[in-house]
Amino acid sequence: MTRMLEKITKVIDRCDQHLKGLEQTREESIRLSRDLLRDARKAVSLAHRGLLQEAEEVVRSAISRYNAFLSGLSGDARQLAYVSLAQASQELAEAILVVKMLSGADPPLPEDLGVGCREYVLGLADAALELRRAALNLLNRGDLEGARRLVAVMEGLMDRLSMLVYPDSLLPVRHKVDTLRALIDRTKSDILYSAGGGIR
Repeated sequence: MTRMLEKITKVIDRCDQHLKGLEQTREESIRLSRDLLRDARKAVSLAHRGLLQEAEEVVRSAISRYNAFLSGLSGDARQLAYVSLAQASQELAEAILVVKMLSGADPPLPEDLGVGCREYVLGLADAALELRRAALNLLNRGDLEGARRLVAVMEGLMDRLSMLVYPDSLLPVRHKVDTLRALIDRTKSDILYSAGGGIR
């Protein structure tokens, strides 16, 4: 009996050390997530102000830190960090996609960013929503054609995203698509209003 307890105690001690390591990873992930979310939102704000190069530098730096952190982990620790950083990776995808859409450049692939398909698709849906704000900025500058081009992008993304029919527990994108559809209609109305010289 004593020998059995000694063996079990050693197992518990080993598990205790493993769990302490996971706890440290979790705390580091939470701190990193806050920093990445801040940078992703800063990049989107810069992009809407027309500072696309600066926006890309901010988000690229954040993506590098995200991937560097994950690359130093393995096993349970990596999986825990991946889950803890899911929201941050989604917003990083959104930020770089906003920058690329507004600059007219080719979008990066999920593997280019080091994010999963789920986070990429959700980030893409949010990036499409951000195009409404960009279109309004163009309308304020009198660029109706630019606004129309963004609406066309929004419609194309909506059409494809609406075909992704999965449970919300796997891909909660349906509400985003519904919101995007409403924003497209509102933006089209704004364009017509601007084209008519502000006369309803």
